[in-house]
Amino acid sequence: MAHTTNRITYLDGLRGLAATLVVIHHMMIGFYPSTYTVDSETMHTAGGVERVLHNTPLGIGINGGFAVAIFLVLSGYVVGISAEKITTYRSVVKSVITRWWRFWLPILVTHLLAGGVLYLGWDWNHEAAVVSGSHWWLGAMWRMEPSIGEAVRQAFFALFRMYPLDQVYNSSTWTMPFFFLGPIGLMGVMAVVKKPWMRTVVLAGLL
Repeated sequence: MAHTTNRITYLDGLRGLAATLVVIHHMMIGFYPSTYTVDSETMHTAGGVERVLHNTPLGIGINGGFAVAIFLVLSGYVVGISAEKITTYRSVVKSVITRWWRFWLPILVTHLLAGGVLYLGWDWNHEAAVVSGSHWWLGAMWRMEPSIGEAVRQAFFALFRMYPLDQVYNSSTWTMPFFFLGPIGLMGVMAVVKKPWMRTVVLAGLL
């Protein structure tokens, strides 16, 4: 018997491409910050390749914001195509609980790893920022005293709020409220508004 799955493989592929784009983006703003700021004092390539990447369509290959937008659209789309499963408040609550655990556990692990790195003194981002010139991003992170308790607390609230860059254990969690709360709002609309055309009107109005 063939194995069946509810996953849409081409969307997984798109997620993989977007994730790769995010990694490249963070490498660039960490070590080639002028691709983001176009600051001539921190350009490290002959001929100012950073300026070209910033000012032309070639920059899409290092545009992390574009990748985040892809993830947001995909998140809403996946909720939308599962509309037939979202028919009652109970189904919304069940989905929220499942989603919370799926988000929170990886966030907790990354926060604990970051806390461990700080405790061990393996955080060399400030030294790297001196070399690269990424003072506004790479050099701004992890300026707090490490606290496992605070790391756990941030992990718990990361789905609902953002933390300052110099105090956050995982800087990527600024996106989490959008990915967590946005689809919950969408599910709520779909559970209340049954007719597709009315959903379109309501969602367009909210947007």
